[in-house]
Amino acid sequence: MGYTQSAKLQANVSKYYPKYAERASKGKRMPLFFRLLHPKIDAACETRHEFEKNETGTNLIGKIVMENAEDLICFVNLKGTTLNLSESYVKQLGYAKHELIGKSAFDIIHPEDQALVMDVFQEGLAQGTGKITSRLMKKDGTTVSVESIGKLVNEKGQPVGAVIVNRDMTEINRLMAELKEADVQNKKLFHLIGHDLRSPFNTILGFLDMLEERIPELSQKEITEYVGFAHKSALRAFEYLNMMFQWARLNNGSEKAVIGLVDAFKIAKERKEANYPTAFLKGIRLVVEGDEGAIAMADAGMLEIVLQNLIMNSIKFTDSNGKIKVLVGQKGGSVTIAVSDNGVGISPERLQMVFSTGIESTTGTNNEKGTGFGLATCNEMVKLMGGKISVQSELGRGTTFTVTLPAAQD
Repeated sequence: MGYTQSAKLQANVSKYYPKYAERASKGKRMPLFFRLLHPKIDAACETRHEFEKNETGTNLIGKIVMENAEDLICFVNLKGTTLNLSESYVKQLGYAKHELIGKSAFDIIHPEDQALVMDVFQEGLAQGTGKITSRLMKKDGTTVSVESIGKLVNEKGQPVGAVIVNRDMTEINRLMAELKEADVQNKKLFHLIGHDLRSPFNTILGFLDMLEERIPELSQKEITEYVGFAHKSALRAFEYLNMMFQWARLNNGSEKAVIGLVDAFKIAKERKEANYPTAFLKGIRLVVEGDEGAIAMADAGMLEIVLQNLIMNSIKFTDSNGKIKVLVGQKGGSVTIAVSDNGVGISPERLQMVFSTGIESTTGTNNEKGTGFGLATCNEMVKLMGGKISVQSELGRGTTFTVTLPAAQD
């Protein structure tokens, strides 16, 4: 009895066993073993068909990944020659594929990073995997920072190359920089709070100590006066807290400078009153003079913080029996507020970096401590108000800080 092939088997045999299919097409009988093993051959054809289908699917998936991946993916041989790469190379780096395929993958590594990347590549071939951060050169000459992860590819048990995935770190680096800056600002805030609150609390404690020691011999008028000084210092500490939190909000972007008409002379007088107890205890005369009609275009809260820092700074570096003068003036389109003292002065070397952030603070004439952030804060805030701040100083003769702001227009 002859053997009749099913249409399905005939198609499979034609594809996978062409020699036997040719015999059948010529009307020749199939070999006995073929007829006897028909079920197994049919299964073998199905297995090969499934394998090819899966292989096609895998290639399709790979093609989709290479065409749509945001990461920069490339396949290189053991020498680092680029054999294939994702479309993201074209989109993100600006090269055409033919400019990179067949060329060394190290050619687009930043020259300063090439040696290290080559070393890591060789280590990765030996260990099976590798990881490094470097810079890739775009076609326009700019660079992009990437984190590269490579994995060795084997074929029939033998290494043939490596797949390298490069992830753009630009956004991640930006976020990390923002987090670092936020951390710096938080530390600065705590330093400023500690610095600015220490002075009024020392004043309060000074008056209370004086009361405790001398209360039996003090008149009611003197007691009232000392308690009044202590009360003013407590109010000053509360003002510091409010001003420092405003500074923090300005720095983290939750509050913007609000520019409006500001009575510069009035704010200078208020800062004098706030700092009078501290100046009094140190034996320093603190005065405000000048143009009472000086109206600046500024943020009132920020100007308070600036003058507070400048006056405190002068008190810190002025000896007993010294003098601090705040001179307010208006000329043309500008309002100036100059805080002058006859204190110890600033050296020429230090004067050049007096507004730098984080400069190491020196102790005052009574060993008062600071953070090195106060003058930097003044500089930042004056700039936000559209003004400028300058300093003149001479060792042993004193210092003058001058804030210049736009004047209100008639």
